[in-house]
Amino acid sequence: MSRPWAILGSSQLANVFFGVAAYYTMAAYYGWNAPAAMPASGGGPVAATSAGHPFIVVCLLVVAALVCSVPGWLTIYRTQYRRTPPSLGSASPQVVAIQSPGGKVPQWKVISGIIHPQARLIQIFVGAGPINDKWWYRQSDRATVDGFIWTCRCKFGDNRSETGWQFDLCAIVPTTLVVESRVRELPSDAIKSDIVTVSLDRSLRDDS
Repeated sequence: MSRPWAILGSSQLANVFFGVAAYYTMAAYYGWNAPAAMPASGGGPVAATSAGHPFIVVCLLVVAALVCSVPGWLTIYRTQYRRTPPSLGSASPQVVAIQSPGGKVPQWKVISGIIHPQARLIQIFVGAGPINDKWWYRQSDRATVDGFIWTCRCKFGDNRSETGWQFDLCAIVPTTLVVESRVRELPSDAIKSDIVTVSLDRSLRDDS
């Protein structure tokens, strides 16, 4: 059983115990289970006791339990369905793609993309230099993954880089963590995204 369903099941079970306890508490207080009062021997009238009908109280408890389960259902919806990327469908091979950015970027830019099926280990590399002398620079240890969406704050160039310089972006799902700060070639056994080329614009504000 997945974690969201376990949370919902435990909360529903707690609601059931709460409802039963509340019912018997009110039954004892209002005397729902007490025997009916017998007429007096003199035949005089008997005072009626007023109490809420048990059926109404049970209905109220059921409604309260359903209301309490709403957060659990929302959690299940968010984790199981909401983050399914429509652009990738239900393809069985691992797919990693870069959604942003495109065109011009500041020196520091938060890059985002899609991973399907879900994966915990995604690394982003920025390529700099001519084709025959390119270095791929690793951006942090790994990207931040939330469901099918990943994000990573990337750096393009250094203080000597000028507006118009071009850089390549590539997201990979490696079989083992790449620990080197830069590599000549990306791992051959890694699943790679398409390479996205961007150009540096010093007039743009860095992403925090």
